[in-house]
Amino acid sequence: MKDNVFIWKPPALGNKEEIMGPREVCERWGINNVAQVVDILGLMGDAVDNIPGIPGVGEKTATKLLAEWGTLENAIANADKIPGKLGEKVRAGADSAILSKKLATIITDVPVAFHEENFCCTELNKEKLSEIFTELEFKSLGKTILGDSFNALGGDPSKPVQQDLFGNPTEAPAPSNTLAQQAEAIELPGLAADKNIGNTPHNYILSDTPEKHAELVALLMQAPVISFDTETTGTDANAVDIVGMSFSVQPAEGWYIPCRRRKTR
Repeated sequence: MKDNVFIWKPPALGNKEEIMGPREVCERWGINNVAQVVDILGLMGDAVDNIPGIPGVGEKTATKLLAEWGTLENAIANADKIPGKLGEKVRAGADSAILSKKLATIITDVPVAFHEENFCCTELNKEKLSEIFTELEFKSLGKTILGDSFNALGGDPSKPVQQDLFGNPTEAPAPSNTLAQQAEAIELPGLAADKNIGNTPHNYILSDTPEKHAELVALLMQAPVISFDTETTGTDANAVDIVGMSFSVQPAEGWYIPCRRRKTR
């Protein structure tokens, strides 16, 4: 660390930011020069970066050892001269200390070839970005970078696509002009295509009072199988309002509960 290099430590817990140069670093750790930072980390370790250090050696003890011996290697070499339990800890943790210093040391001589032209901003590969954003379903980011024409679901963005609860496109019958035509377009097991709302007897019940709600709940509680559907203002599951729900427990009979419209967007 040189005199013209500083560390900017962001503010935290209401404290001001810290700007630390070599002098401030040495004062913080109680060392004589910044080169000893890796030595003190090798001795005391750093749990945040998974640096083990020497078990039982903390910051104050590490500072004391460096003040007397200068380097981690020198402290280990003179472990027999360190009295009491501390000497035993240094001898027992020698291998861990050497490894820890290596882990704490930033390698500055890596043979990295730097060509500044590789970092110049160039024209976006919109086709590749569209492919990636579509695969990852980055809908908002895709529109921000590629414009409103981007459609993460694929297809023509001007034509809404029916989606399931997870936003995945689903197959839907082609739109029809009449309810009868819509019924004819839906093919269900046991329901012939020539049967529709116009020629098939049916009983549709509007549940719009507390009494009707109670009657429907009692019916649903007894039914072994329930068919239900949500009625919405459109086909885009992420941009519609619910207007009602429909229930059925037997053929040719259905219950409809209208929902109060509430502006959500």
